[in-house]
Amino acid sequence: MDWKWVPIVGGILAILFGIWKVDDRYAKCEDVKAKLQEQEVRVVQTLEKFQDKLDYKTQRDRLDAVKDQSRAVRIQMKKLPNDLDLKEQLSDLERERMKIEDRLRELEKKK
Repeated sequence: MDWKWVPIVGGILAILFGIWKVDDRYAKCEDVKAKLQEQEVRVVQTLEKFQDKLDYKTQRDRLDAVKDQSRAVRIQMKKLPNDLDLKEQLSDLERERMKIEDRLRELEKKK
């Protein structure tokens, strides 16, 4: 009886068993895909929150600028009460102020 093939078969089985065990250590494709999707959702949520905060700050800055412009126009209107351009400019600024305040309320509801 020739026993030379026993170590060869044993070696092949050891290699196959080793590959099988090493393969179990690595993540499955489905697991990796699910984790990547979860991570993507978290990144998108974080970016949306950041964008909302940035938009809120931008709107607050715009509101402050419009209020400053309104004050300047009112001061000019005291000097020139009959100027139609100043009255129109003031009404435009008031409409813009109202739009900005509405947008700020929307952003506050989102929080």
